[in-house]
Amino acid sequence: MQLLIVSNLPLWSDLVSNYVKDRYPDTRTSYLADFQALEEFNDLSSIDLVFVDIDMQDQESSEVIRYILNLEQGPEVFVFSSLKNVELLKDSLKYRVHTYIVKDHELSFLDTAMDDFLKGNKTIGRKSRKEIKQWVSKHESMISTISLSKREREILRMICEEKTSTEISQDLFISEHTVLTHRKNLLKKVGCKNTVGLVHYAYQNDILSLT
Repeated sequence: MQLLIVSNLPLWSDLVSNYVKDRYPDTRTSYLADFQALEEFNDLSSIDLVFVDIDMQDQESSEVIRYILNLEQGPEVFVFSSLKNVELLKDSLKYRVHTYIVKDHELSFLDTAMDDFLKGNKTIGRKSRKEIKQWVSKHESMISTISLSKREREILRMICEEKTSTEISQDLFISEHTVLTHRKNLLKKVGCKNTVGLVHYAYQNDILSLT
């Protein structure tokens, strides 16, 4: 089997590649770091399976998926993601990605995905396509109902600019305690556990475009 891994994370690429080779010794693996390298790759017709790492820039990952699956006789695609990325899930459904694997699953789940691939079955993570569609629909409905106050939007923008609570309080002439309260409220509203998740969520869902 010919495997192509598209990722800019060498350690992750090696980990996944070695895992597959241990189970399928005849696997031959090629590595590409980005979409530009994929466009310049001349032997895609010989590839049976492509692993796309979504920890590359989201837009670039989408381009990789579309490019491969729009080919007349393109290989099957497995998408790996640290998060349930809504746009990539939608692209995966639209372009019929073979498998969508969330990285917090045990790597042993790859065994199930590979077995499905060899049998000609399709799967997305641990869920059926119907369940994933329901999740995407529910998520988009939730986004459409999020209501942020003008002050919350200001603070969200500053958080995304990597400003500290002290800097935000000075810029907006409010107490640091008030800023921390707004931070907690923002995390609760968008369902994130920490500031990193909040920033990712804000950019991924264009919440900042509402400011």
